[in-house]
Amino acid sequence: MKRSTIGLVVGLVPVAALSACSEKTPAPPPTDQEIHSADSGVPSGRLGRHVYRCDDGSTLLVDFADKGLQLDLRVGEGGRPKRFTAPLQGLQYVGDAGGVVLRGTQLETDGPELGKRICRRQGRG
Repeated sequence: MKRSTIGLVVGLVPVAALSACSEKTPAPPPTDQEIHSADSGVPSGRLGRHVYRCDDGSTLLVDFADKGLQLDLRVGEGGRPKRFTAPLQGLQYVGDAGGVVLRGTQLETDGPELGKRICRRQGRG
């Protein structure tokens, strides 16, 4: 029994050494939802507003809140806000006006009030 235990320990040492030396895969870049998950946590209570330019020439103003799980979307400066919520980070936002999906710096809308649009975030602020 002692030999099998020693053999097991000796056999595991190279495996442990190899796993300690293996390179770690870099984490993927954070999504907009993850980046803005802290926007509602600023002491002033201000929302994190971001501008998106769409392929159809329109501008969307997006206010992130509730740790990135809620967004209010306006078409242009004077537009009325439309609220969307997501149940978890990385999932689609849903609201009465349709749905919103974030993929990196790209935002896609689809629904009766917003139509189908593909928009890209402008700037970093």
